[in-house]
Amino acid sequence: MRLVVIASARYEVCAVAGADEVEAAVLEFLVGAPPNMRASARGMFQLFERYAALGRQGLTSPLFHEAGADGRIWEFVKGQLRVYCFKDDNGLVILTHGAVKRTQTTATTDLDRAKRVRDSYLSAKAMGRITRQDWRSDG
Repeated sequence: MRLVVIASARYEVCAVAGADEVEAAVLEFLVGAPPNMRASARGMFQLFERYAALGRQGLTSPLFHEAGADGRIWEFVKGQLRVYCFKDDNGLVILTHGAVKRTQTTATTDLDRAKRVRDSYLSAKAMGRITRQDWRSDG
């Protein structure tokens, strides 16, 4: 499994990319946002930078909060866009995927997908199969 570092300061915000993926799913989602959501997508990158610099305390609850009842899946919020993530050791936040939210409740499918990615990550980490790269180095 590959982690693509999106923002790094006091904390790191990384996106998960499978070994056979050219780009992380969350990056494809944000970069390919439709025209009416591009400002929100740009704002999402600003949220990642703010989190990297200041941690959880740097974002209000409407911008970053628990997405599931168990408190292990979180979401960044900008307009209708949601980016799901989980936290790992040492201030690492790992982005799983993005979605357009159209209702008040979080879709079970989004929570399940984020949990599957988290479980795959933890397994790969335990086996020492995590690689990292800087997103900016790709262009």
